[in-house]
Amino acid sequence: MPNTVCQFPETDTSTSDGRRTFAREMLPFAGIIAASLIVRFGIAAGTDVFQDEAIYWWTLKEGLSFCPHPPAVSLAMGAGLAMFGHSALALRLMSLLAGVAACFLVWLTARTLYGRTAGLWAAGFFAASPGFTAMGAVATPDIFLLVFWLVVVYATWRAWEKMRMQERIALHPDPNQKAAGKWTAWIWTLRKPSLQGALGMVGFHRDSLSRDPMPSAPTSSAHIPPAPIPSRPISRNPVPSLWWLAAGLAMAAGLYAKYMMILAAPAVLLAVGLASCGRLRRAGAGPWIMIGAGLLLFVPVFVVWNMHHDWASVRYHLASRHEWLVRGEEAAIYVAGHAGLHSPLIWLGVFAGFVAAYRAWRRTGDERAAWVLAFGLLPILFFLVPSVFTRRNLMREHWDAFGYAVGLIGFAAYATDTTAGVWRRRYASVAAALAALMMAGVAASAIWPALPARLGVRPPARTMLGWQELAEAVAAQRLSRSGEVSFVLTESFPAALCLGFHLNQRTDLYTLDHMRNASYGLVQQLQMWGIDLATLLRDRQGQHALYIFEYRIRKRTGQEDEPTRVFRYFHSVEKIADVDIVRGGKRLRHFGLFLARSLKAPAENL
Repeated sequence: MPNTVCQFPETDTSTSDGRRTFAREMLPFAGIIAASLIVRFGIAAGTDVFQDEAIYWWTLKEGLSFCPHPPAVSLAMGAGLAMFGHSALALRLMSLLAGVAACFLVWLTARTLYGRTAGLWAAGFFAASPGFTAMGAVATPDIFLLVFWLVVVYATWRAWEKMRMQERIALHPDPNQKAAGKWTAWIWTLRKPSLQGALGMVGFHRDSLSRDPMPSAPTSSAHIPPAPIPSRPISRNPVPSLWWLAAGLAMAAGLYAKYMMILAAPAVLLAVGLASCGRLRRAGAGPWIMIGAGLLLFVPVFVVWNMHHDWASVRYHLASRHEWLVRGEEAAIYVAGHAGLHSPLIWLGVFAGFVAAYRAWRRTGDERAAWVLAFGLLPILFFLVPSVFTRRNLMREHWDAFGYAVGLIGFAAYATDTTAGVWRRRYASVAAALAALMMAGVAASAIWPALPARLGVRPPARTMLGWQELAEAVAAQRLSRSGEVSFVLTESFPAALCLGFHLNQRTDLYTLDHMRNASYGLVQQLQMWGIDLATLLRDRQGQHALYIFEYRIRKRTGQEDEPTRVFRYFHSVEKIADVDIVRGGKRLRHFGLFLARSLKAPAENL
């Protein structure tokens, strides 16, 4: 099997040419990072919270909660709020930083695997993708999962890379390396030419870092074939084990962000298996160190919490969310939805990169391709197959986004392959440009929602607008009726959750339709918080409420819905105010505030 661990020569940045090369590389990368951050900051600052963010904020008071998601995103929200006060932008601060970290890791991993040009292309694809832009602009677990997944990809590759270097050093020792001593040899494995020059390691050349390096040989015209690589790993220093341990810590952190991180375990075994042609023992205990550390730091807390909460997380993800039924159209929706999320041309390019990686692995045993396939294609297939057997609309989720992030690395390698024609780069350029236009449209509609409204199109971020204004109107009405209104009641649970955040309170809030969320598995969580209808009827009999109703226009009649359900629960209901959410002269949302007097007893509601 050809050695593909050290695939491109490093430039010695100790020279003036090296510094210029480094600057030419870093300037466009810094521009990509800055442009992406500016766009995501605009979205984060121009919109209010949406339903999922409100759920995570509500779980913040529960500590290490695991329903509906682990606590990493809630803790990140708490850090932002503690530093910058109570606002939607502060809530999303850590997500903005995580978006920068994810783009950096995509660039670093692609650069390490396939070179500088591929690194810049991969970072550009990532920054231009509408889906990844949205993930890094709002507070969701997916962006944190993505960061830790990329850390695992990078750390496991470095561990494998160093193990392969140690094998070559042990099989083909160099006199200069022996003279340099143990620690100098370790520094050489880091492939830092500037350090090599400082330590006098003139015997090592960049040629030794080529794709298929040859051992030191006497000056003879006879061909000396390389010795076979032993089946057992050769360990010379603790660096590979430390990389495996770092991957295990990242896996544990990812599990605290989202349960999908568990796929890192089969992914690393698949990567090592492909790279070693099925001889997993070549990696020694490294992959098992990673998996063991990740599970040991997560599973005990997960089990203890669920034992005390009736296994809520397990039932939520395995039972409550799905109706198992063969429906081929769901798979079509899944594919079309993800093509839209990542832009159609980049989506096609990702799979072209997977095909190219598979061919490279089959033809030359390219070990880099093993990492791209295992950490990129595996998560996508893991969710694509179930989409055929469930009624759940999977295209609305970012469950497999971390697989697409690695797929961008494969696409970048495919587009920058020196053996390919110029048409690949032209296709990549068009794909990046189209994605950037789509991303700009999404960002513009979020920051200036009146733009699509003037064209007769509902703004994509419509449900993230107006909560702050509505909360201010509710607070003013409660203040003016402090002796009359005892609690706030909403028609929908998203309204209750979002108002809870903007009012900065988790009490005296209830919703009439918490059971509507049964298909999403959040009923038990809403009941745990005590904002459900049963708790309302039990604890608030005879009290007055400020009722909030959002008017929606029916497509068939063009008329607005009227509140009807609330009348069955109260003796009298009176409208007291309207709240219009207006942007650019266009009314995007319409709320009505009602004074609902004297909540009936449960027996009266039958």
